[in-house]
Amino acid sequence: MQLMKLYSELGRIYYMTKHFDSALENYTKSLQLRLRILPVDDLKFIEIYENLDDLYYQKQNSNNRMNISIDDRLHSERFTSLTYYTIGHVFNQMNNYKKALFYYENAHRIELQMSTPNPLDIDEYKE
Repeated sequence: MQLMKLYSELGRIYYMTKHFDSALENYTKSLQLRLRILPVDDLKFIEIYENLDDLYYQKQNSNNRMNISIDDRLHSERFTSLTYYTIGHVFNQMNNYKKALFYYENAHRIELQMSTPNPLDIDEYKE
C-alpha cells in the first residue's frame, strides 16, 4: 500500500513541476499496483484516474492520447461503474457531452447488473 502511495505522490510532484512524462510513469506504476492488490471497485482508484485525467488534460493535445489510454484500459482491465462514472465526469468537464453520456450510460448499465446494486448510485447515474 505504501509503495502505490509513494508512486502517486512522486507523480504529483513531477506533475507540479511540469515533468509530465515522469508523472505519467509514476501514476501508471501506482495504478498497476492498485490493480494487483485492491478490489476493482475500491475508492482509491478515483484518485489515480483523476490524476491521470488531469495530466492528460494538461498535456493539451491529449484528447487522442486520453482516448487511446481509456480504450486500451477498457479492453485490458475490468472497469466498474465508478470508473465509468469518473471518466464520464472528466469528459463532462471538458464539454465533451457525447463521450460523457457514453460513460455515464455504461456506469448506469453496470450498476444495474451488479448483484447488490447501490440505489443511490443508480439514481445519480440516471441524472
